Order: sequence, then structure tokens, then C-alpha cells
Amino acid sequence: MLADSLQATSSHFGRLLQAASHAKSQPGDLSEEGSRAWREACIEHLAIFEDWLALGLRQKQADIEHFAAEQDSSPARVLQASAPTENHQDLIPRWALSHQRELFAMELEVLFLVAEPGLQHQGALLKLAQVTA
Repeated sequence: MLADSLQATSSHFGRLLQAASHAKSQPGDLSEEGSRAWREACIEHLAIFEDWLALGLRQKQADIEHFAAEQDSSPARVLQASAPTENHQDLIPRWALSHQRELFAMELEVLFLVAEPGLQHQGALLKLAQVTA
């Protein structure tokens, strides 16, 4: 089940990616059991998302670096690959509050800038200036 595979994943970011993919896919099995499994995946996604938000930026950076090393990739590539939509919306649970959504997007932009110095990924510096003004 989802809980077992999440426990086998050693990084917070990896668990977030995994939980998001399970929660975003609508249950193909509309039986009571299929619906229950999907609801549990959505609840787990929100819990992992909130755990991620509770980490400090340095912890997030180290976690993404760890995840990238496990994937034999770079942190910047991992961040780019994990976000087919602007601001990583696919990783945000549908029940996340607006301030959680904004914090998540802003922090990932900062992490991308740290991973790839000199690049302005999706206007991160402008977003930071607007939020802090």
C-alpha cells in the first residue's frame, strides 16, 4: 500500500512526490474500497505537505540534495522535473490553504535559485519582492 512505499522512501521530497502522484490520480476503482484508498492518499498527501512546510530552508535544501543524489541527478533537475505546472501546483494538495500554497511555491523558487545560482526560475526574485514588500 501507499504507507509502505512512503516508509521506504528516505527523503521528505521523495515522499511528497509519491504522495502527490497517488492523491492527484482519481480512483479508477469507484467502489467503496477504491474511494477509501484515494481519500487516504489525499489525507497522507496533505500531512506530508505540511511536514515539508515545517522544515527549514536548509533542511529542505539538504533533503532535495539527498533525493537528487539517490536519483543520480542534480537538485535543479529534480526541481524542474517535479514541476510540470507553474509553481509546482501538482505537488500541492487540493485542500492546502492559500498561505501554504504561496509559501510552498516561494520556497521551491528559492531552492531552485540556490541549486542554480544566476538563474531566475519563473520570476522567483520578483515574487519574493512582492511578498516581502
